[in-house]
Amino acid sequence: MDRVSADFFAVIQEVKDKLKANPVAIQIPIGAEDKFTGLIDLISMKAYKWSGTNGDTVEEIDVPAELMDNAESSRSEMLDQITAFDDALSEKFIMEQPISPQELIASLRNLLFRERYFL
Repeated sequence: MDRVSADFFAVIQEVKDKLKANPVAIQIPIGAEDKFTGLIDLISMKAYKWSGTNGDTVEEIDVPAELMDNAESSRSEMLDQITAFDDALSEKFIMEQPISPQELIASLRNLLFRERYFL
């Protein structure tokens, strides 16, 4: 993400178009190129920003307000993709019940190892 012309969302779309794959983003970047300063974890809805000369200091923060719409949209898409393969989570998602980070992680692991989906 720290390279010239880096575009995370364009790469996700390219994977879908060219490889006919179904990538699930579980993190999204904060910034790009020389303004790439961290990431948002869509499972926990926490942001991680790094600083220091080599990015050696990591700080967990709330998702910045200006990025909240994008984070919520990306999280919703992630939930749509994950719950499509997990009946229990699908029911919770449809009933608008909260889904814990532990449930999401367990479902992702199940997809990776049982179904052999590579996300």
